[in-house]
Amino acid sequence: MISSNQEMIEYLESNGVLKSLRLKSALEYADRKKFVVSHYKDSAYFDFPIEITGGQTISQPSTVAFMLELLDVKNGNNVLDIGAGSGWVSVILSKLVGQNGKVYAFEINKRIGKIGQQNINQFARNNIYYEVIDAKQKWQNYLPYDRIHSAAAFARIPEDLLNTLVINGIIIAPTQDGFIRKITRLNKNNFHEERFYGFSFVPFHN
Repeated sequence: MISSNQEMIEYLESNGVLKSLRLKSALEYADRKKFVVSHYKDSAYFDFPIEITGGQTISQPSTVAFMLELLDVKNGNNVLDIGAGSGWVSVILSKLVGQNGKVYAFEINKRIGKIGQQNINQFARNNIYYEVIDAKQKWQNYLPYDRIHSAAAFARIPEDLLNTLVINGIIIAPTQDGFIRKITRLNKNNFHEERFYGFSFVPFHN
């Protein structure tokens, strides 16, 4: 049984899903237990999704590590976080971008958003902007983005979202057909896509 954040990190390393020292350091900083509601604290480090409220969950650690390794966040990046939920990934991202970067995190569900804001406030991160609102209403406001992470599954990733990326920018987002998609912007009009099958996320709502 995994009973500590360090044991969870060692588990992710042993499974080969956690590879980079920078992401390891960010996971050490953003202890998952601090983002889990009280009656699930004993299960905080298990490798499965945990309910936040209303059937919506904080993603399982192996999926988060997998997506963030693909995202390859750099110091100083401008990052969009869609479906920010509990705030766990937002805080991890804020650690990865450093004080010269910025994370814009949006959560549409008001009950979850209240929890997420409280969680983020524990860390006093001045490089996270977290708002309870439909992300689609806001993602044009802070572009361009070096990296985009979504924990909500799109029917199809919107073209206007892809166009908020800088050249060589990356989006990691699930789609409702069970794929996680990594899309890199090669130039103004061309994108390269990789797909990874076998994942389930709540649908994107606006």
